[in-house]
Amino acid sequence: MANLSLHPYWFEPKFEFVGPDADVERTSLEIGADAWIGANVTILPGCTRIGVGAVIGAAAVVTGDVPDFAVVVGNPARVIRERLTPHERAALLERRPWEFEPEHAARVLAEIRESAESG
Repeated sequence: MANLSLHPYWFEPKFEFVGPDADVERTSLEIGADAWIGANVTILPGCTRIGVGAVIGAAAVVTGDVPDFAVVVGNPARVIRERLTPHERAALLERRPWEFEPEHAARVLAEIRESAESG
């Protein structure tokens, strides 16, 4: 904002007017397994993690980290609820079905759901 010009020539090394030290600061982003990100979502540099099983509603503007199994919407995005029961969330994080082949994962998911319904 303090620069006289905001054109990428003055911060993007690929245009060869500035060196690599002039590039804009970038942050890494970890997207957890089984997360769902709706259409036209904007994820800003303040977000470094989208949790396992999180849902980000369409057109949300995500400014910070999203917890596991949270449902976030809006601008700025805010948590409106959590997905699943505490038992189901804990079982998913413990058993990690996303690491298995589909047939095995289906059995694990069925076992978790069955356990939640009976207990």
